[in-house]
Amino acid sequence: MQVSFMSPNGKFRWSFITESGAAGLPYLRSMDIEDVPGAHGLAKLLVIDVGAGSTDIGYMLRVRHRETGKDKLYYFMPAASFPVAGNELTMELRNHYRAMNQPITQVEAEARKLQQTGWHTLAFVDTWRTRIAQHVGEYVGGLPDYRWLPLPVTLNIIVTGGSGLVPGLKECVRAAVVAALKSRSVGPKTLQKISTPGEHLPNLPFRTEPEYARRAVCLCAGD
Repeated sequence: MQVSFMSPNGKFRWSFITESGAAGLPYLRSMDIEDVPGAHGLAKLLVIDVGAGSTDIGYMLRVRHRETGKDKLYYFMPAASFPVAGNELTMELRNHYRAMNQPITQVEAEARKLQQTGWHTLAFVDTWRTRIAQHVGEYVGGLPDYRWLPLPVTLNIIVTGGSGLVPGLKECVRAAVVAALKSRSVGPKTLQKISTPGEHLPNLPFRTEPEYARRAVCLCAGD
């Protein structure tokens, strides 16, 4: 499929990137490069973009050339879009409060979704988190990366998108990634280097973490 284009006069060029790649690119550029035996310079990123209608997952690398010192960015084939995402949880949350005779609107349910108000311990929320985490685990378990993934370089897990900050989701996703890597017989040194860093990016002083998460794809468009 064609992904790169140019205007007839050749002055403008543009290209397409997968949604998960778009969500992860600004973070990948800002991550520290690590130098270990087998990799002169490497940064690894697993991005989970939990949008409104779908969850998109991708795996990306930033590799530094040993001789030139220049960085190259790579992304692997992303997972198929997963239809379990923010809208489903918002509806479940709204129905839960209405069943308790506390009717709230769709907008109020959307706002409450990112608040620590106790609802995140309910069974339907745990089911929602688990389904997304299982999908992430299946993707990591099947990644065709047998060179870089096993190396003891930090695997940064970024959970972004409008619903990416639902309480407990990061922890659930991390546990699924660890289990998937163990099934691939990845060594303990690599398992110890799994990180879920904050969403904050250099030179972007947004007020709250959700502001970064919701703008992830837009930030790539301006990259």
